[in-house]
Amino acid sequence: MPEISVLVIAYNVERYISRCLDSILGQSCHDIEIVVVDDGSSDGTGIILKDYAERDQRVRVVSHPENINASKGKYIMFVDGDDTLKPYACERLLDEARRQDADFVVAGYELVFPDGSVSPETNKLTYGSSSRDLIRSMVFYECTRYLCGRIFERRLFTEHPYEENRRIVYGEDQLLSYHTALYVRKAVSISDIVYDYYQHPSSLTNVERDKITRSLEDRVLVHSLTLSILSGQDRDVLDKAEFDMISFYFRLIKKNRCGRRFLMRLVRNNSLAGLLSIANLRRHLGLRKALVYWAVFHIWPVAWVLYGRSWND
Repeated sequence: MPEISVLVIAYNVERYISRCLDSILGQSCHDIEIVVVDDGSSDGTGIILKDYAERDQRVRVVSHPENINASKGKYIMFVDGDDTLKPYACERLLDEARRQDADFVVAGYELVFPDGSVSPETNKLTYGSSSRDLIRSMVFYECTRYLCGRIFERRLFTEHPYEENRRIVYGEDQLLSYHTALYVRKAVSISDIVYDYYQHPSSLTNVERDKITRSLEDRVLVHSLTLSILSGQDRDVLDKAEFDMISFYFRLIKKNRCGRRFLMRLVRNNSLAGLLSIANLRRHLGLRKALVYWAVFHIWPVAWVLYGRSWND
């Protein structure tokens, strides 16, 4: 049985998947297996994966429904198919998990931009090492809600399985992160940079409008389900999670016509009646700001869509 199972999520990443797999196969820790989840790719990703699996017995390719159940390692790591690991990533995370008897270890990462520049980022756990402390660090942005750049003990998934929501395409990693954090026994952070998170330029062309709308729909559902997962946490943690939802909708208005139309539809359908009510906004913002925010949410989207044709989208 390998010590670490590295799960690679691959969907239409033929330009990047070789770089990703090479970084994992070149790890200083050799006691690993690589389980690549081919999530229905329509480009040449599948052909590349087949070639790697034939050349190295540590690489296995599975379909999406199998996912974690197809892995065998004592610890689980996740890597996106267009990202890479530092050569020592597995070794450092595994050593720290053993040394501190931790079932969750998170490290730093680098944002890699198209021009080649990088921005090192850290994950901190200053509130403590318990499950509640970890969730607090995630909600208050000390620790990211990603699955990548950290190691999990396998039991967190096998003893507490997460029921995947098939309606969600974008953002389900946040739900899985919070769900798993509920059952963490001891969380530890290290300052080492172990993960390269590549930033790709996004396009807002008309061709991608459907994707943008789908992403927004998923974001709303993820926010709602996140509050459900966090229902047993402290009041200030819940308030912060809810305020983040309000802030997201406020930013959405300023983005583009697609975002404003989407928000207008939610308001018209009363999907956000409780969240964006005067009473709830006042609880978070005070009366004066609550009135301003209410006007922004309920009036501005309509005005922009009806009269904003000459404005920047």
